[in-house]
Amino acid sequence: MSVQLPAAFMSLDLDRWREGSSGRTPLTDAEAQRIAGAGAGPTAEEVLGVYEAVVTLVADRAAALAARHRSASRIVTSPEGPPPFVLGIAGSVAVGKSTIARVIQVLIERWSDRPEVQIVSTDAFLLPNAVLDAQDLTMLKGYPQSYDHPALLAFLAAVKSGRSAVRAPVYSHVVYDVVQGEHEIVDRPDVLILEGLNVLQVGPMDQGRAMDEDRKVADASIVSDHLDMSIYVDAPVEDIEAWFVRRFAALREVGHPDPQAFYRQFAELSEVEAGAVARWTWNEINLPNLRAHIAPTRPRADLVLRKGADHGVQEVLLRRA
Repeated sequence: MSVQLPAAFMSLDLDRWREGSSGRTPLTDAEAQRIAGAGAGPTAEEVLGVYEAVVTLVADRAAALAARHRSASRIVTSPEGPPPFVLGIAGSVAVGKSTIARVIQVLIERWSDRPEVQIVSTDAFLLPNAVLDAQDLTMLKGYPQSYDHPALLAFLAAVKSGRSAVRAPVYSHVVYDVVQGEHEIVDRPDVLILEGLNVLQVGPMDQGRAMDEDRKVADASIVSDHLDMSIYVDAPVEDIEAWFVRRFAALREVGHPDPQAFYRQFAELSEVEAGAVARWTWNEINLPNLRAHIAPTRPRADLVLRKGADHGVQEVLLRRA
């Protein structure tokens, strides 16, 4: 689903950037392992020859934010330092958002001042499966209405206000649900990377639940109000479908000891049957969500990374202003 973007975007000269990548500090084994996660990550050549260009742009934005904070501090007295720089990464299911978040995390942590970088997925703010079931939203998981938007927005408002020890829910991809009673602490990192399907969406506001004051304030905003920079990860739809089907196959083959593991239910299927389930899920759930709710947000991004069939970034498009 790669389409022509508005004239507000211009393409970076990645060939020139790649030419200078040979002199950059090689990735350590530990860095490469962190980037790859549970699968295969991008090559070291792509990390240093493409993603460092992206992180250079992030550095420029972060420096501008710090300069604005210093200027404001001369007028408004504040006991706290600059708020975290929040980078949003949006895009389809299976397009590689989590891997790109880890690449950017590793490269930012290489900066001379050794900033602290934390990653949070908006999956953590999905409504619990029991709530989705009760509201007949199970087959719309990942759609705008399946998220607790007030909670996500209140979390971001607290982070950007400089509050310490802000709690985020925890989502388990093993059981495919929010883990009740568990939280992740976001304690004033220098950079927060927020990745998810809905990072650039204008989500539906929850009018039915009682909210504290933070949630009432957050309810009047959208996620991108709290971002200092945003990236949309793009690829042809047929490639994303192939990646989704391959990922589904890999996840069902993993031996999950937890009897509640989501993919255990598919473990006994034949390869043909599993492929059919994956393609049905893509065509009936993920593709309509991509077309209706995710891809339309692409022009709102500051940066668009366009991938090819091998997951490699083929083009980087930067918003002019």
